[in-house]
Amino acid sequence: MKTFALPLVLALFFCCHPALAEDTGTEDVSFILVNHTGTAIVSLRASPSLTDKWGDNLLGKKQIANQGEARISFAISDDEAELWDLQSIDPKGEKTEWPGLSLTDGKKVILSFEDGEPVVTYEK
Repeated sequence: MKTFALPLVLALFFCCHPALAEDTGTEDVSFILVNHTGTAIVSLRASPSLTDKWGDNLLGKKQIANQGEARISFAISDDEAELWDLQSIDPKGEKTEWPGLSLTDGKKVILSFEDGEPVVTYEK
């Protein structure tokens, strides 16, 4: 009987202790990125709009061809901003920043250019 008491007490502690039972404080951001930039996107990084520190490449080893699309997902903490900046890099190494994006789940985020300036549009 004694050998079962400690594991049971520990299990109850970890399951029921308020600080340990809380959510991890992270959520997933997921959206469809549509590339209408005129060239492939070989790297895509995200940053909360209020910071200037870019995260890891969200595409890994994949690319998004011009006129192509891809599902983008990454985890954020609850205290991170609602608006995000994206940085795309094309095959020539040219970087473009797309500031102040709402990356709400289920939306299509379409990256393009108009008169040489980066433009973002959204679709449901």
